Amino acid sequence: MYPFRLTYRLLSDERLDYKLYAFEVAYLVIFTKTMDEESYERLVRSILELRSLSDTELTDRFLQDRHAYVNSAYEWDYYISEFLKSAGVLKKTKGDVICKLQNRYSFLDKPIPMDDKGRLQIDIIKEIYSFIPTYCFPK
Repeated sequence: MYPFRLTYRLLSDERLDYKLYAFEVAYLVIFTKTMDEESYERLVRSILELRSLSDTELTDRFLQDRHAYVNSAYEWDYYISEFLKSAGVLKKTKGDVICKLQNRYSFLDKPIPMDDKGRLQIDIIKEIYSFIPTYCFPK
């Protein structure tokens, strides 16, 4: 499969109003492994279904596999969409924020040191990947 071709096709689909939201890409598109016309139609229906959910329902969906979805959202937001934007293929606009990280965690905080000799590397990696601010999600 060609992921950028799929992204372009989705962005060209009138049923999706010629747009994709970051949460749709992070929840559905990034995990697509194969594509044919039938699976494309299922993907479009899934995207439209996702759009009908409330913020709370979306949060519940993302909580089902926190690591995978947070990782895919990060990859889309900071790498893939920026690459497409810089190539002139994608226009990014800010929308409503479902989970706000701004102002809660300072950019001045020291990152977890990857070379801490007093800890196992797997423990450091777990700590990094388990970081999901709990205030983002309802109890």
